[in-house]
Amino acid sequence: MPFETFALPLVWWVNQLPLLRVNGFQLEWTTGWMDTYQVQIVPFVANAFSIFFFHQYFQSIPRELDEAAIVEGAGWFTIYRRIVMPLSGPAVATVAILTFLPAWNSYLWPLMVVQSEELRPVMVGISYFFQLNVG
Repeated sequence: MPFETFALPLVWWVNQLPLLRVNGFQLEWTTGWMDTYQVQIVPFVANAFSIFFFHQYFQSIPRELDEAAIVEGAGWFTIYRRIVMPLSGPAVATVAILTFLPAWNSYLWPLMVVQSEELRPVMVGISYFFQLNVG
């Protein structure tokens, strides 16, 4: 499904989400993620390919490692933290790279949700640069 079909509902959805902002020395809850880094990152973190890739990679880790850790008295969280996650470094790096590259080159989504110059990604910044009248 093309991104353009669900872009406007996604904008409405992220504008309804609560956000904890730092205002001086106070924390305050506001509504809407517009013009933040979160709105550019969070909606695209979990995609179908990443979930499939992690599922396949975690299935390739031998069950004997889990069973040996259980015999040693480790719980599920300890197994995950001390065995599975250190072994899944290549999968995490692959998914991070394959998720970062489309986000770096995205144009439509940041154009819709980011207004301030310091939060604009490269592609939107380049288009604003070419619109400047120098002369």
